[in-house]
Amino acid sequence: MAAFQALNWGDLDVFALLVGDGIATLEPASSERSLAWLRSRSYHIEPIDFGRGIGPVVAALGKEFRWEQQFGYTLEAEDRNLARLRDGFWYDVVAQEGLVIELRSFQRAFEEDRDWSEGFLRIISEHSRRHLALGHRAFAVVHVPNGESPVVGCSLGERSVPYPYSFPRGSNA
Repeated sequence: MAAFQALNWGDLDVFALLVGDGIATLEPASSERSLAWLRSRSYHIEPIDFGRGIGPVVAALGKEFRWEQQFGYTLEAEDRNLARLRDGFWYDVVAQEGLVIELRSFQRAFEEDRDWSEGFLRIISEHSRRHLALGHRAFAVVHVPNGESPVVGCSLGERSVPYPYSFPRGSNA
């Protein structure tokens, strides 16, 4: 199933997924209108508020992703291990709907720990690509103050041509 029936490059979701690699930024003047537009197109908005810093978000994600049931330990607020977070990061997306992870006060996370914050955006970008491969629309919007933010232009990592693919032994290809 295709994620889109048509590619309208002026639509926020197409822009976020295909131009932004799963991340879009919103300025205050357009954020409410943009979120209303997304809701009108059956997107579920999942807010993550960094207003109290990174730690409370990490702990909340541990609960959201049922960390203890998945991995046998609690994801603590002090845990800044991005590899572990990547392993358990998964939001379900309902068929025919979409998911928007709304990053509120993300500027504070960038001020607290820029490396972690950039890594978190890379995790969301990867998560978005996985969903797109399944025909689902999932991406993040980051609120930025009037376009002046270190978030704008930060790297989502480099992708390159992968190593050669080979069929598993015994495959009937």
